[in-house]
Amino acid sequence: MTAKKPYADIPGTVIFDAEQSRKGYHLNQFCMSLMKADNRARFKADNRAYLDEWPMSEDQKLARAGARL
Repeated sequence: MTAKKPYADIPGTVIFDAEQSRKGYHLNQFCMSLMKADNRARFKADNRAYLDEWPMSEDQKLARAGARL
C-alpha cells in the first residue's frame, strides 16, 4: 500500500515518481534490450516468447507487441 501523496489529486495528471518508475522498470529494460541486433532478431522471430522472458504485466506485453501476438 502506498502512502498518500500530496500531489496525487492533480486532475488528468500522472506524476512520474519512484512508484511510477518501479512500475515501468522491466518495460524499460525490455526496450533497452532491443538496442542489440541479436535481441531484435529474437523478438522478430517470436515476439511472444521474447516478451515472456520479461516480468511485465500482460498489458505491458500487449502494448509493446501490438497486434503481432
